[in-house]
Parts: sequence; C-alpha cells; structure tokens
Amino acid sequence: MSLAHAVTSPLQTDPACLLDMQGARDIDSFWQSCRRLIGQVLPYSACSLFFDIDDMQPRRARHHVAHPAAPAFEPATSLTVVGPYLEARPQSRFYTFADVARLDPDAAGRWQAQESERCWDEFAQLAFWREGRLDAVLGVGWDSRRTRVTDADLAFLERLHPLIEAGLSRLHALQSERMRCEGLERALEQMPLAVMMIGLDGQLLFSSDAARRQCMLWNEGLDVRAKALRLPDGIDEMLEVASVVESAESEGGERETRRIAHPLLAQLSATVSLRWDSAGLNRLPCYVVVFDEPHPVRDGTPINQRAMLLQKLSPKERRVSLMVAEGLRNEEIAQRLCRSRRTIEFQVASIYRKLEVPGRGQLIRLLG
Repeated sequence: MSLAHAVTSPLQTDPACLLDMQGARDIDSFWQSCRRLIGQVLPYSACSLFFDIDDMQPRRARHHVAHPAAPAFEPATSLTVVGPYLEARPQSRFYTFADVARLDPDAAGRWQAQESERCWDEFAQLAFWREGRLDAVLGVGWDSRRTRVTDADLAFLERLHPLIEAGLSRLHALQSERMRCEGLERALEQMPLAVMMIGLDGQLLFSSDAARRQCMLWNEGLDVRAKALRLPDGIDEMLEVASVVESAESEGGERETRRIAHPLLAQLSATVSLRWDSAGLNRLPCYVVVFDEPHPVRDGTPINQRAMLLQKLSPKERRVSLMVAEGLRNEEIAQRLCRSRRTIEFQVASIYRKLEVPGRGQLIRLLG
C-alpha cells in the first residue's frame, strides 16, 4: 500500500495536532500529540519515544503498537540496535534501519536478538541532541507486508524534526521552571517568615507555614459579619481602609506599602506591599503580605522586620545587601555579579540610605 497520495505536502496535517504538540506541558501529552500527528499520515506498525537517556540507553520510553504480535507485546526500551551508529555519528538527526545496517553489519543480529517477535521489519528514527548528548529518540516502525514506505513519507518524518525538537526544548524549560519554583516554595515554606502573596483576584499565590498560621488567627479573630476582611480574598477591602506607610518607585514600577491593623485583635497587624508586574500582557499587582505579630527573633532582630527591610530595596539591591551580610567585600561582590566595583559601591550607598544605616558594620548586624 502506497501512501504517496496522502503526502501532497510534508506537513499537511491537522493543525490541532501541531498546536497540541507545541502546547504540551508534560511528556505524556507531548507523546500522545506526536503519535496522533504521525498517525494521520503514516499508518505505522509501532511508534516509540525514548528519553531520559544515559550512555545511549534510555531509562524511560513511551510505546504504541498498532498490530502487536502478541496481546502483551511491547517493544524494548533500548537503543542497542542503533547505539554504535549514533556513537560513531554524533548529532545525526534522521536515519533508517537500512542506513544503520549498511554501515553496521551486526545491527540486524542485535535487532533479532532483542525482539524476535517484532511486528515490523523497517524503521526510521529522529534523534534529538542537547548540549552534545543524546536527549531523545522518536522511532517509527513498519511492516513491509502491510505498508510500502515512500520517499515522501520519510521526508515527512524528517520535516517533523525541528517541530518535535522545539517541543522537547519547551518541555525542558517547563521542567526547569517547575523544579525551580517547587524548590523555592519548599524552602520558603520551611522558613519562619510569615509571608503571603495574593493575586489581584484575591487568590492565594504563595504562603509560608508561618503565614498560614497567622492567617488562621486573623480570620478566626474576626466578627462573623466581617467576611470582607478575611484573608486572602478580602485583601482589596482591607487595603481601602489601610494607612499608607510608604510610596516609592522601584525597578518594577510603583511600589506602595500599607499597614493593616486587625479590627478586633490589637496584637495582630500586617504590612502589605503592592508589587506591579509589567512583564506580561497586562500590568497586574501582586500583594506581598508580611504579618507583623508575633515577631520571631534571631540575634535580637525580629525576622519579619528583616523581611520588611528587604522590601524597601530593589531586587538587585537585595542581592547585594545579602552578599554584604555574608561578609563579602565590594570587590568580591562585583566579581561574583560581573559588575564594576563602582556600580556595587553606588548600590551599597543606596542601600545605606534606604535602610537608614551609617555603614557596613551596622548593615551586617541588621541583616546578618
């Protein structure tokens, strides 16, 4: 059966499948969209995605067999057949079994030993490399008794390479960002800082364990009729009656700090900073809430007070101030941040002014 009539253009497929593949947020949805996309054009016998590869051997894979030789049959999660070919030709992007066998006479024997009951006798694979290492391999297998693979079919697969590569790069970026955010949240949750971040719609974006406890005390201490003053969803109503402590310009735009006192419990109060994020399509505020009571103390300085002091600084100044607190000299800070010493000196002077400290020793005692 020839498929040449089905491939009038190498990428003439349902656009929804392409969108699904580029919008996939995890490996399973990405794999399903790849499989559907290829299946629209090529009636394959088997399709596999190999990933998490170490020393040319995948630790994980996803398989789909259209015509299994046995009900429980599944292809091997292995690149043993093509391993020597790829090791000798790093950065190879597309090849068929015929290409491998022509240059590696032992490949057919390795394939037979690995899968004696396979239901295909030809395959093509797309190899994806990242930082000089094999990152993933997508393989498609055919039974020549069912399907005659044409040059147009192979061209279709080869044209898919940059699209799939872009999708894999996106998955790596999402995974890195997810790991970064999860690690940051785990670290912050275990800190004694009573810090909470609230979105424009009143939805809780982040809260440390200490802030959750303070929020519970806050809400339990309200009159049952004062539902609009509950945190986090009542943040807008609370800010309407809060007093402005500070208004200033920051690197991200305007910044305003307000103090909110609990309407019934005198020992509870919170300080809210309005941070404007202009990096997206809309300019939206994020409310950073720091509960002021009780004050956990370390080295004689309230920890929440430390957090509020850092809120007065720009992000770059915060980084510099914490390095000063570590005991680094201006030259060392400049070297670590790849900036000039003059720039660091200017930022340190600005930090002194904003935190109202006369010098380095006082800043270290305040933040150390």
